[in-house]
Amino acid sequence: MIASGSKSGFFHTRYYIGDSKRKAIFCEYDGSLAGILTYDRTGRGYRRQFCIDLISVEPDFQRMGLGTAMMSLAYKAAVRANCTAISSEVKATNVPSLALMRTHSFAEEEPDELNVVKFLKVIRTVSENPKT
Repeated sequence: MIASGSKSGFFHTRYYIGDSKRKAIFCEYDGSLAGILTYDRTGRGYRRQFCIDLISVEPDFQRMGLGTAMMSLAYKAAVRANCTAISSEVKATNVPSLALMRTHSFAEEEPDELNVVKFLKVIRTVSENPKT
């Protein structure tokens, strides 16, 4: 885990790929970039969904809880953005990412023809949508 007093922590930023605005959570550990989670929001209103595009932790920093910490920050960002669900797609051969999604109770589909597993975690149902 991240030690108190070390040059470690998490920060959010925005970046652009072409005309598409994306957001990222970076994880720093002892002054080194240790991990990144990128995401975007899709849909509007009560159909807004939070999509995790990428989550990666450098091999030297794996099994330290950094992926779980970034997932927790992503969940909080999705709730703040009033999203109804979080989704992600993971290659069926990516064992660490599959384990992370399963640990966080994402529902999963069988791998598709491209060997990609789709994950979904419902944050709230549409009936729980606050009236605006």
